[in-house]
Amino acid sequence: MMPALALLLLSQLLTLNDVKPYGCRVAGEHEHTAWDHILIQRVYPKKLAIVHGVVLAPGTGTAPMEDVLVELYDQPEIALTAKTSSDREKQKRLAACVTGKDGKFSFDPRPGKYELRLSKHNEWRCTSIIIEVSETADRKTRLTVQMEVAT
Repeated sequence: MMPALALLLLSQLLTLNDVKPYGCRVAGEHEHTAWDHILIQRVYPKKLAIVHGVVLAPGTGTAPMEDVLVELYDQPEIALTAKTSSDREKQKRLAACVTGKDGKFSFDPRPGKYELRLSKHNEWRCTSIIIEVSETADRKTRLTVQMEVAT
C-alpha cells in the first residue's frame, strides 16, 4: 500500500510542474513579453483541448513567423482588466517558447482559463488571447494567430 500511495503523491506533484512547450524552442527566464507596442486583446471563442497553433506574418495568410515569443499565463481575468504592465505582476508565467521557422507552438495545460501572449521585439504589436482549455474540446482545433505591424 505504501508504494501505491507514494506513486500517487509523486504523480500529483508532477502535474503541478510548469506546463512544457512542444513544437518550439523553450524560452529562457530572461525572455519576456515585449511591451514596446500596443497590445491587441482577444477572447478565443472556442474551447481547446490542447493549446497548439501557428503564428503567421501579416498580409501573407500563410507565411509562418519565426522567433515569436509565445507565453502561457494563469489568471486571465487580470489581463482583461490590467491598465499597466505592473498590474500583471500577479500573473504567473506557466510556460514559454520561441517559434521556429515553421511558426508552430504547443502547450498542454490542465483544463482552465489562461492568457496566451505573443510578442516579438521591434515593429510588431503584442497580442494577448484569452483561452479556455477543456477535456471535452476537439483536439484538432488549432489557433492561427496573425501578428500585426505596430503603427
